[in-house]
Amino acid sequence: MEVPKKFVAEPFGYHEELELEIESLTNMALGVARYGEDDWVVLVPHCLPGERVRARIFRNEKNCSHADLIEVIRDSPDRVEPKCKLFGQCGGCQYQNLKYEKQLEIKTAQVAELLQHMADLTLEVNPAIASPQQWGYRSKITPHFDRPRDGKIGPIGFQKNGRGRQLIDVYHCPIAMDEINDALPKIREEVHATARYAKKGVTLLLRVSEGKVITDNRMIATEHVDGQKFDFLAGEFFQNNP
Repeated sequence: MEVPKKFVAEPFGYHEELELEIESLTNMALGVARYGEDDWVVLVPHCLPGERVRARIFRNEKNCSHADLIEVIRDSPDRVEPKCKLFGQCGGCQYQNLKYEKQLEIKTAQVAELLQHMADLTLEVNPAIASPQQWGYRSKITPHFDRPRDGKIGPIGFQKNGRGRQLIDVYHCPIAMDEINDALPKIREEVHATARYAKKGVTLLLRVSEGKVITDNRMIATEHVDGQKFDFLAGEFFQNNP
């Protein structure tokens, strides 16, 4: 086993395995565990509060360590089966393995925690508002592809979970609106046919506007929310869950 050159060997060795009790989740859905007498923080993806897991260390930092999940020894009663087959590989979603009601509780608590840590404000936070649609709600996605090599491109999609700039191919996204998933195969085909002309990596736009998919950042998109009409450039920010 080759140890990375920049690996810091304290407090754990490279690929050292630990059994951990997950206490909470970060706002990026990393499980937080505390290990040893000094309560050293270890962050582990894809696990839930209340679970006991086995994890393998891959990085030590000044105030915490990062580990890959090997096995869930004791499941949380709030664990559910993710709907997307790419969950855990694709970095686009973090909470699909958690009951929706519990997601809302955790996100509400995270807002209160951030107010405390970032602004020293202890305030009562209103409960997160549930979405009427848990799937097929997202009106915009922005898949990427890297610079062509030998006239061809690799994956068209999103960054792999925890793996920096590596991309994973995305053919269908369960949280995106049906219009986007209907348009995505043809757009992927067109991109593969023309991407050899790209001189660098490209971010694509697919935004739903009044039942149609816009791919041009400069076009005007329209959204209707609570009786109000909003017109804006398709490439600009607008809440992705109408």
